[in-house]
Amino acid sequence: MTLQGSYDLTMVGIETEATYGTDPLAGLIRWPGLVMNIPSFTEDYGTTQLRGLGAGRDPGTFYRTKQELSFTIESLLCDDDTGDESILGLLLGSVPDAVTGVITNQNLLRSFVTEMGYNDGSTTWYECFKGCMINMLTLEIVPQEFLKMTTDIFAATLTRGSSENSRVADNLSDLTEHTTGAFDHGDVTIDINGLSNPIITEFTLEIANNLTRIYGIDGSLQASQVFPTKRDVTGSFTLAKENDILLDIFKADPGTSHVDITLTFSKNTGSEYAQFTLTNCRLMNRSMERNGDEVAPLYEQYDFHAQSISVDLKS
Repeated sequence: MTLQGSYDLTMVGIETEATYGTDPLAGLIRWPGLVMNIPSFTEDYGTTQLRGLGAGRDPGTFYRTKQELSFTIESLLCDDDTGDESILGLLLGSVPDAVTGVITNQNLLRSFVTEMGYNDGSTTWYECFKGCMINMLTLEIVPQEFLKMTTDIFAATLTRGSSENSRVADNLSDLTEHTTGAFDHGDVTIDINGLSNPIITEFTLEIANNLTRIYGIDGSLQASQVFPTKRDVTGSFTLAKENDILLDIFKADPGTSHVDITLTFSKNTGSEYAQFTLTNCRLMNRSMERNGDEVAPLYEQYDFHAQSISVDLKS
């Protein structure tokens, strides 16, 4: 028996769909970041059992009730293509403007194909997810680390085979390594209006589409469509305590008391760029640890919920 190792796994390729759940086979682009981990897929077919009359104590039969597929990609963000396959564009619903880079938030989302596999030169297997939509995307920034992006994805169908899909343009095996490095904390600036150069030591942003599966009576166990419900833009940050500006905002009436946060990633003189503007952020929770046994700065942490978000992919 020959064991298979992770060193022979392929890159991850994506391609937008013109029709939900249908692979256009036009051509893949690489995932816009260095993929570090793909935790086990969720393949839930709702397998259950029945005991009919005469079956006794043992199960009488087994059957399937549904098909739910999802997976998570943990990656280091290098750049985000400004075309159809922009991850942030797929997250928010529209293609980034070719001139300005601005993404217009949409209620309905576009779907895409995700293909990945294994090839050690003799043994091959490939997996292709169709009808993919982004349920949630999380960005995590800490000092002396790369920017970590975690993307949770719903899929409609999954096909497995011994060959990659043959496409009009780039196949999975045609994809090449990134030519740019990943964003690190030195490429990030965070502006919180009302504060002058705050010392922020941790920042997390989470954008959730809160997808729900709609099952129709259509001769299939898979969801007929995936529907985005409410959009939630939330996060948290930790900063060295210097004053009571944020504390006063936190204590005040959330109907009128809020703060704007601008998160900017920029490297190579703005060649790789992404800016998130979080408007009217309500400070939902506050914590501050008091450790009397250690002589150290005081830090406070806030959880926030933004009322709206805008994303720009060009400086």
